[in-house]
Amino acid sequence: MGLPEESVIVVCPNPRCSREIEEPILLTNLSVSPAEQYDACPHCFIKLEPKTPVRQEEIVEKPVSTPPKQAVLEEAKESGSQVLRKVEDLILDSNRLQEKERKTSDCPQDFGYLANRPKDAPIPQECLFCPKMVDCMLKAGK
Repeated sequence: MGLPEESVIVVCPNPRCSREIEEPILLTNLSVSPAEQYDACPHCFIKLEPKTPVRQEEIVEKPVSTPPKQAVLEEAKESGSQVLRKVEDLILDSNRLQEKERKTSDCPQDFGYLANRPKDAPIPQECLFCPKMVDCMLKAGK
C-alpha cells in the first residue's frame, strides 16, 4: 500500500452555505475589466481563498473557520456596486447612441414616427427609402 492520497477540501466562507467543497468551479467574472477568474463554491458562487492540500486525517481534527459576517457582506456589496455601475454606464451609452441617431438622421420626422403613427396614416415617401425604416417601425416606447 502507498501513502494516502492528499485531497483538498475547502469550506465555503459564505455563512449561509458553509459546505465542504472538494471540487470548486472556475468562475469567470465578466463584470470587471479585465475579466477575472477564480475558484468559487459550486453552490453559492462565492469566491474561495487559494487552497492548500491537506491530508484527509487532518481535516477531521481541524476546526473550521469562516470569515466574519461583516466581511462577507462588504465583499458582496462591493461586487454588486461594480455591476450596478456597469449597468448605469451601458444605459448612458445607449441613451447617447439614441440621441446621436436622432440628431444625425436626415428624416423630417422624429425617429420612431413609424412606430407611433396612427395605423390608418400613410407612410411618408421619404420613409420608404430610409435605411433606418425597420428600426423606426420597431422602436420601443409606443
